[in-house]
Amino acid sequence: MEKSLFSFIWKYSARQQIFILLVTVLSYPVVYVLLELPKLIVNDAVQGDDFPAP
Repeated sequence: MEKSLFSFIWKYSARQQIFILLVTVLSYPVVYVLLELPKLIVNDAVQGDDFPAP
């Protein structure tokens, strides 16, 4: 038995942990764009500045 939970997880699933880390890091920009674009559109529509837009 391993001394700590972290060492046990790393010993038996290091490859999967690295894969999960890569998927997470690569998905951050996509998630940011998908959430930021609608926010900008809604905020501009609600604020009503420069309406109508040229």
